[in-house]
Amino acid sequence: MKIGVIVPRSQLFPLVSLQFCDGMELAKSECSDKTIQFVIEDGGNGGHNETILSKANKLLLQDRVDTVIAYTGGKTYDDLWGLFDKQKKILIQADMGGFVNYPVITSPYIFHHSLQEWKAAYQSGVYLASMGYKTVLMCLSLMDVGYHLQYAFVKGFESAGGSYVGYITAKMKIDDAFCEKLNEQLEKTKPDIVYCGFAGDDAIAFLSATSAIFDKHDVVLAGPALFTLPEVMAMHKGFKKEIYTASSWYPILDAEYNVKLKKSFESISDHVFDRFSLLGYECAKTLIACAAYNESGRFDTATTASNIRNYQLQSPRGNCSYAGNQYINGDSYIASVKDNSKESLITTIASDMEQWRIDNMESHPNEGWLNPYPCT
Repeated sequence: MKIGVIVPRSQLFPLVSLQFCDGMELAKSECSDKTIQFVIEDGGNGGHNETILSKANKLLLQDRVDTVIAYTGGKTYDDLWGLFDKQKKILIQADMGGFVNYPVITSPYIFHHSLQEWKAAYQSGVYLASMGYKTVLMCLSLMDVGYHLQYAFVKGFESAGGSYVGYITAKMKIDDAFCEKLNEQLEKTKPDIVYCGFAGDDAIAFLSATSAIFDKHDVVLAGPALFTLPEVMAMHKGFKKEIYTASSWYPILDAEYNVKLKKSFESISDHVFDRFSLLGYECAKTLIACAAYNESGRFDTATTASNIRNYQLQSPRGNCSYAGNQYINGDSYIASVKDNSKESLITTIASDMEQWRIDNMESHPNEGWLNPYPCT
């Protein structure tokens, strides 16, 4: 089986393509079929439609791949999915699931393989409101604001009785003027929670500059999982209240399969098994496990597609399934960080929200340029 792969580039996440491909190699290393090939193409920023279509056509027409995994953003979906539907070739569309509203083309050949981070954000809002927190102030980075994740959080928070009391957006660099404005907003709105749309180095700078302000106002923080990465928490000192996050996967999950896969990954990569690696692993494992061939040994597209729809995927994040549909679904997890320690898992949320997403988000506009990374 020859698998075409389109991967993105990122300044904020420079290892994204390498980690994703290493995850695919991990899946390949688990199977006995040594004829599996990956043909990898650079998809640029993952959001430019003409670039992605050009790469997809090259893979189909020149490289003659049997199927394609495309890690690209929502702006590319309509034309990319239409191309594969017409060509009658299987496409696994991969992304972190950081945005809520995207089209669904009904096709036996198109599969959306996502970590559904928007669902985790929604459920974290539901959870925190049900815990008695009733007001939230949105505090967002200009670099990595996570439009759809913060919107999903607010919708979940409101659905459980909470209310949104305002927002503040940081400039490119956290400065004294921003901190003064933040303090004023906290004085004015007196929220129970501040949702922080920051990640990576941006999160370190944000927490270093604002932790004393948050302590003064005795508020709890919440944010996407990238807000509480170990490297962020290791650099940040002094915040005494909890920080809540939600995600489809945490490295600290103690499931036997999770532990095993992280160790296996170390044997093929010099990097740490992360969400990009997990996504690549799941997509490749799905295709490898479901691949079917006819009597002459040729790849059987129709049977493979049917197998994917009925496949129960064993993943480091738990069991996932397409359940007869064209989108993957799995559990989400709520976690907290306290006293600058590591994440502690609080609860598991098993819910299929895809129909809810379609019913409630179909009429909403897509904001931003919809790149394929975790937050935006």
